Parts: sequence; C-alpha cells; structure tokens
Amino acid sequence: MNIGIDIDGGLTDIEQWQLDYGSKVVFEQYHKGIVNSEGYDIREIFDVDKNLDDEFWRKYLYDYAKNEPARKFANEVTKKLSNDGNKVYIITARFLTDRDTANYKDYALYGF
Repeated sequence: MNIGIDIDGGLTDIEQWQLDYGSKVVFEQYHKGIVNSEGYDIREIFDVDKNLDDEFWRKYLYDYAKNEPARKFANEVTKKLSNDGNKVYIITARFLTDRDTANYKDYALYGF
C-alpha cells in the first residue's frame, strides 16, 4: 500500500503549536486572544484577517519548520508501516520556508 503522511499536522503537531505559540505572539503583537480553539488555522483560532495571518506565517513558519519536533512515536509508526511492506511518502510544502533561497522571497505568492 502507498501511504502519504504530511509533515505539518501529521508528523508534527502544528495545531497545538498554533495554539501555544500563536497565543503568545498574537496576544503580544496584535492584542488578540483565542476565539476558537478548534479552528484550523491562525485566522480561525484568533479571528484575524488574511493580511495578519500572512504576516504571522511569513515571520514564524521558518522557525516552526526548523525547530518543531516530530510527534511522539512518529518515527516508530513510519518505520513499522514501512517494515510491514508499505511505501511511505512524506508530503510537504516546506520548500516555502527556506529563507536562503528565492522560494522564500516568493512565499507571499502562495497565499500563506
């Protein structure tokens, strides 16, 4: 079987990171608190507009992608899936987070 696993939200807990880190940053910089803890993204969680959401991700996505650890047991689960004969594919759009390449400069074009 072919199995695709997204890094963000699959192998890492981006939802909890948005709540934890977003709460601090959004409150300190924009004076907004959590409106919907079950929201999908910063816009829904903190009821902010697209411009503020884009600004947040332009500032913090690189640090998230570089520093956020994998979920507990993610390595063991992916190894087991592979050892059981499955083809495991890691899915990501993290090329957008490389500050040292032209891709990062084009980041806003992707609507993040």
